[in-house]
Amino acid sequence: MYKAKTFSELVFQATPSDQPWQQNNISPATRTAFPVRIHKTEGTVAGATSLCQPRDQPSSQSFHTLHSPKNNSSRDTNLGSCLFTSADSLITFDFGQNICGVVTLKFGPRSSKTILGLAFSESSDFVGRNSDKSVDFKVTDGHVTVEVYPGISEYTMPVEKLRGAFRYLTVFVASKTRDCIAHVTSVSCNMTQMPSSASLNKYSGFFHSSDPLLNKIWYAGAYTIQLATISSVQGRKSDYVVKSRGWDNSGHVSQGLEVLTDGAKRDRSVWSGDRLISTSVYHCAFGGVNSAATATAIDWIFAGQQPDGRLPYACKPADLYGSDTFHLWGLLGLYELWQHSGDFQRVRELWVPFKKGVELGMSWIDSDYGLAKIVCGLDWGRSVLQGHSLSLNVLLYACLVCSVEIGNLLGEPEAQLAIWINTAESLHVRINELLWDAEKGLFKDNLSSTLYPQDGNCLVIYYGVCDSERSKTVSERLFARWNQFGPINPESNGMISTFISGIEVMAHHQAGRTLRALALIRQTWSYALSAPWSVESSLVEGFYKDGTCSYPSDKHDSSYISHSHPWSTGPTSFLSYKICGLRFTNPNHVTWTLQPTLADLDFCITGFTSAKTGYLVGGWKRDSKNLLQIAVKSTPGTIGEICVPLILGKQLKMTVDGVNVNLLNLEMDEGWAYVKGIEGGCHTVYAWYLD
Repeated sequence: MYKAKTFSELVFQATPSDQPWQQNNISPATRTAFPVRIHKTEGTVAGATSLCQPRDQPSSQSFHTLHSPKNNSSRDTNLGSCLFTSADSLITFDFGQNICGVVTLKFGPRSSKTILGLAFSESSDFVGRNSDKSVDFKVTDGHVTVEVYPGISEYTMPVEKLRGAFRYLTVFVASKTRDCIAHVTSVSCNMTQMPSSASLNKYSGFFHSSDPLLNKIWYAGAYTIQLATISSVQGRKSDYVVKSRGWDNSGHVSQGLEVLTDGAKRDRSVWSGDRLISTSVYHCAFGGVNSAATATAIDWIFAGQQPDGRLPYACKPADLYGSDTFHLWGLLGLYELWQHSGDFQRVRELWVPFKKGVELGMSWIDSDYGLAKIVCGLDWGRSVLQGHSLSLNVLLYACLVCSVEIGNLLGEPEAQLAIWINTAESLHVRINELLWDAEKGLFKDNLSSTLYPQDGNCLVIYYGVCDSERSKTVSERLFARWNQFGPINPESNGMISTFISGIEVMAHHQAGRTLRALALIRQTWSYALSAPWSVESSLVEGFYKDGTCSYPSDKHDSSYISHSHPWSTGPTSFLSYKICGLRFTNPNHVTWTLQPTLADLDFCITGFTSAKTGYLVGGWKRDSKNLLQIAVKSTPGTIGEICVPLILGKQLKMTVDGVNVNLLNLEMDEGWAYVKGIEGGCHTVYAWYLD
């Protein structure tokens, strides 16, 4: 890559593992993680720093300090030497970023019989002798007990006690006797995420731009997805909810080797509402490596379908129902999987249960208002949905539109297609007639509500239910709600939701307010990665409007908040697909487009891998104020288009692969000139903007 003399050459040579973008990749080079620093100590301890190692580096510390001379001849250069010698001895190790897995402690010859405790925390806010909560608000996770015996020994946590996500490990003396010594020579963690991956830091996609912050956020999203992709037999056991203490992560949460879950620490299971964002990000960063983790999740959702067609709120082992919106999200999850993986065979196999689920949704439409009415009102963590819910009706509209697209391919009868089309059109009209408040410039939560929700208003734009003028108005009103940390969510009592804010990012862009979309990413996700409580690596599910890592009510223990939650990763796929502008345009991934959104960046490059058609890479660079360079490399058998932006008041001159282009031969509209029919290979467009 360093041999590239031009931006085009850079694009043509780029792979996901190249520098400089690989320096933003925080996935480890090996599965063995060591603490990188000491967060705090208590009581009497000696040699704590000897147990720390630079990330992915062998230790320079040797087994020395407190050894007797006769043992020096057998020292291990990968070992340290640390003594816990008082009943109140405690060390909190900092692994430098959120990790996961099974911890191993090695003990040296100075150990006596004693008991240690191991407690885990994602955020430094909740470091202590008890782990942060991962099971339920009413369950105390507590700590893992380790019995230490005299002499050299080793302890590895049982697999069911693996910790789904943590940055901080607190090791403390739990014995009640005074004369106890724990001589620890090594602390390590075997990381268990994405078990199919032979090299955790070898992605099949990448992103790089002139903004280092956006680059960091892209990779934080990818890492969040990786942490939450777990073995299918290492999910959270829901029967632990009935216990008062402890956790068990040996639950069966899907078929197959691995599955993309809702969160690394919790809930380590498949929830039907998370797939819009997490599926797209997974395939953007990892899809060419293995797409099974998103497919097994969809299979697990549909495996839980009830006789009336209802899909789960949360899949087994949680086995929860009671959400109309998550039912519809589950249906849309199959569509998203098809779009991003090209797996139409799975769509074909699940078509009958899909239609049954759509039929259930249509049964909620009443004759009085022509809108669907909530039957089961649980949702993503917001207030319970009621009445003719805005989100419910937008999601049902989207399901119907998807049904028509799939039904056409599968040969559904014209009469059935007509029912779906007519119902979707009717919902579109009724949503705009009955739920729009012109005075507020927003859609209301239901017919009688005075709440104007963030979620429904973002979804209305995202799924194209309102026109461009209303989209712009809604964008303005949503923007007015931001504080210094991001959009305050009124339907969840003032939380800042990285899930719904991720959809808001896309909504602003679709409303033609891309600079606002980028400002939101820079504001909210920058804070999420730099706040005093942040894990500074993976992405939090949400935080309170005052910037604290807390829930709106003291009734809920804030240590339960997940700091590795895939629904928070929306900026990752948005930056690749919408800002760089490179994306496939059909589910078979045979066609693609590169449509730059220049915004306030100087350059942008991205690449990703399709399991169907291979690696696609492209990008753009402002070579000067009046010169734009666009380059793409695609595989043989694919065909694409490059969309060249037009600038008001400027005359466009263009070359494609060094050949002057007659603009009269191009299709053009108000904002773009389209270079079509680009076959597989390396291609460069230069666009000059002349006064």
